This record gives sequence, C-alpha cells and structure tokens, in this order.
Amino acid sequence: MTTVRECRALSIPGRPDLVENLKKALAWFVLALAFDLVNVAITAATIIGPTGPRRLDGLNEAAWLATIASSISANIALASQMLRSRRVERQDMATLQPLHDLVIDDEDDPWVVLAPRWTWAGFLNHRDLDDMIAEIGDGMGQLSPWWSPIPSAALNKLVPSCSNKDLGDDWDLTAAQVAATMLHAARSHSVSLREFPPPLRLARLPGTNIEPTAERHHFVRVAQHLTHPLVVDAAAIADRAQATSAP
Repeated sequence: MTTVRECRALSIPGRPDLVENLKKALAWFVLALAFDLVNVAITAATIIGPTGPRRLDGLNEAAWLATIASSISANIALASQMLRSRRVERQDMATLQPLHDLVIDDEDDPWVVLAPRWTWAGFLNHRDLDDMIAEIGDGMGQLSPWWSPIPSAALNKLVPSCSNKDLGDDWDLTAAQVAATMLHAARSHSVSLREFPPPLRLARLPGTNIEPTAERHHFVRVAQHLTHPLVVDAAAIADRAQATSAP
C-alpha cells in the first residue's frame, strides 16, 4: 500500500513517459494487492471457521490460487514497465540518431565517441541511450567555434509570420533555435570554414540552463526540429549570410 501511495505522487522531471508508464503498472500492483487481501481473508476464514472434516478444504485451496494470481499480477506490472520503457528508449534513440550524426564525425572527432558498453545491446538500451546523449553534448561543444547567433535571429523573424498550423503542435522555439544553430555550425565545420571570432560567436546555446534530468527530453525535441521547414530556412539564411561575409 505504501508503494502504491508513493507511486501516485511520483514526479520525474523530464520523463513524463516514465511517470505515465508507472501509473499504468500501478494498476497491476493494485490488483496484486487485492489478491493478497483476498488470500489473507480466505486464510483467516479457514482458521477461525468450522472445524468439521474437510469442510473448508476448497476454500483453503482458493487461498493458494489468490497467492498465485497476486504473483502473476505483480510480475506483469514489472514486465510491462520494463517493456514500455524499452520501447520509449528505442524511439528516442531513433529520433536522436540524425542529431548524433550531424554533430559527431567519427573520423574527424574520434575522441567524442564512447566505446560501446555491451557486445550485444538488442534488449537493454538505456546505457546506449545515455552514451548517445553524452556524445551529442560533447559533439555540440566541439562545434562551439561555429555557433552563430544568425540562425536564432532568423527564426525570431520568421516565426511571427507563421500560423500555428505552419508551426505544428509540437513547435518549441528553443529547440528549433538549437537545431538551426547546429545545422549551420555543422555545415560551416564540414566546409572547413574558419572559426568565428569570439565577438561574433554565440556564447551559449539556447536552453543550456535546463536541469540534467531534462537533457534527454531537450535533445529529443532538438532532433525533432532538425527537418522543420522553418529551421531549415533559418539555417540556410545563416549559410548565405556567412558566405556573403566571408573574405
């Protein structure tokens, strides 16, 4: 009962999916608890009930069935939580892969890529996901000499002229600014453009004041905006401006 009460009040910053999954698993835990209470009631009835020969044998057997049902329900709760978390992790890894490919160059920056933790990672994904998030953060830092404020400024000018339909239900301006900045920085790096002078360089990326627990969600949002038309247009504007100002 304490576990049920604590899970109902649980809050995990940056992981709304995990909280929702826990609430679903909680229903199976409640069912397991109910079967445990049934077991207690039946056992008590067999102890204090009539003592005639074999009168309560059937009821006594039902107590064991309640115990088995409780165990099955508890295991379903744990298994469902694990499988749902694994599905979300795989989805996030697939979403983050384009951002990882954008900011990480295995040949030019081999020190950024961490060594794989497992020889087979077909089922457990959380360690690979943690590695991917760490590599993305490091890769973004490696591109910091090419962080330009132009993509963010271009987005600020483009957004007011767009309708909510054009932006989409999942629009996030901060994530879009980071995505546009990374697109432009990666292109500048790939064409061996000289590093931007510090006065013309973006000192910090938008959204860098987030809590560590929200980093995964933030990077997923950034990756989701990489192909948004406004983000692509803002990065292209920055590319043209950079090409025009280049000596």
